[in-house]
Amino acid sequence: MNPRSYHTILRLICGSIALALFGLIAASPAAAAYTLTPNAWNTVGLDSNTPAFGPYHFPVGAKVCGGTNGASDTATFVWDAGGTDNGTYIYLRSGSASPVTITFGADGCADAYFEVEVNRTSAAFDQTRRYHITSGGGSTPVPRELYVEHLVSQSRNGIDNVKLNSVSVPAGGAMNLTVGNTYTIELDGHTAPGGYNQFEEFINFPNTVFQVLSVSTSYTADTSPYVTPSNAYPYLYADACGWENDPNSPYYRSCVGGDYKTGDTVITTYTVKILSGGGTSSTLNSLLYDFSGSSFHYNADYSTGARIANIIDPTSVTISKSFSPSTTNAGSVSTLIFSLTNPNAGAVSGLNFTDIFPTSPGAMTLSDTVTTNTCGGALTDNSGAALAIGSAGITLSNGTVAANSSCTIQVDVTVPTNGIYTNISNHLFAGSVDTGHFASAALTVNNTPVPPAPSSSCPSPVTLAQWNFDNLAAGANSTPAYSSKAVDVATATAGYTGA
Repeated sequence: MNPRSYHTILRLICGSIALALFGLIAASPAAAAYTLTPNAWNTVGLDSNTPAFGPYHFPVGAKVCGGTNGASDTATFVWDAGGTDNGTYIYLRSGSASPVTITFGADGCADAYFEVEVNRTSAAFDQTRRYHITSGGGSTPVPRELYVEHLVSQSRNGIDNVKLNSVSVPAGGAMNLTVGNTYTIELDGHTAPGGYNQFEEFINFPNTVFQVLSVSTSYTADTSPYVTPSNAYPYLYADACGWENDPNSPYYRSCVGGDYKTGDTVITTYTVKILSGGGTSSTLNSLLYDFSGSSFHYNADYSTGARIANIIDPTSVTISKSFSPSTTNAGSVSTLIFSLTNPNAGAVSGLNFTDIFPTSPGAMTLSDTVTTNTCGGALTDNSGAALAIGSAGITLSNGTVAANSSCTIQVDVTVPTNGIYTNISNHLFAGSVDTGHFASAALTVNNTPVPPAPSSSCPSPVTLAQWNFDNLAAGANSTPAYSSKAVDVATATAGYTGA
């Protein structure tokens, strides 16, 4: 081999190695996949005696970690082969979304929740169905499955309170929740003193309406090394005893970590964002169920503890207006009538709008300060000052419309000259939310002065014509001639029917 050729080849090989090494050094490492930890119990179930009644909806989800604070992603629920059921007895609740949007908190974690429904039949008992949840290249452990247990109703478990933003909502009561807003919803319950090896306390939140941003649970009794910290445990599910979830394990569905317990007074705090559902109502059931003494139990007050969530979409509140009369004369008064309509199942407050009166073909102004307002709040002129004769517009602040209802505002306006006055309001807002709705109406003004009202009495009565019926026989029908008539009356007739 020619030495020059040998060295050329060697330089090329070394150059290739250097380039390869440089490429290895310069290449960015692949982003690490999220880590996903199941955040709900693998045990679901039905009432052991009457499966057609009692609980049958259960949250199933994962805590997804490894994201950036404030960033959003998605998580997907996947059914797997295996188990005894392929969807006859265990399935996602109708309308439960998959994938779902998740939003990462300051700890880099987010909660992804789905709702599973169990077919309310005794044939569902002891059925199993396998699943996993994925997000950002990560997955919950596989295999993992849901198991349908026989749940015994017992009064030792109970739901004591539900609070919306720290305000109690009684059983059967309603909470008004606005689309786009974020709320704190607290579930207060209790177990037997000392708690249990396993239990879960939750509210049934449909994931198409509610996005669970975070969960925190506290317990007054906790001997478990696994439930930490017990005053702010970031899960619904209290796995106090080290529950075996692997269906291939000989210790499957038993305590393998020790006879530890958690419970007593249990407070679960949700932070939720309302995603959709404006104009609808959702029934929110709550459940506290456990494993203790080799059997499974749930709160006896389950059937009486539901709350109603009225989902409010402020953008569905509309505004309309009209003039009465819609045609008038120059210098006259017309009533401007506004109507706000709320199709939601709950009241909408914080309503505000401004209406500036038209200045063409003349300046429309308020003719008096006597108004009608069934919308509440404050009514001022368009500058925020008190209403006064001559005001150039009106403003409603902090009005309220009851559920499935309307309210009205009426003000009298006057116009100086003939023409068509087109009046268009600004947008209607609910708090800071722009509904996108506005109102428009037109007033037609003629230049003919208004005729005076007819007089109710004659100051100087004048006889126009006169008849005499004194000599007519009973039962006679006639049209007698007048006995006298004013000279400026052309004709005069009268008729008589005898009694």
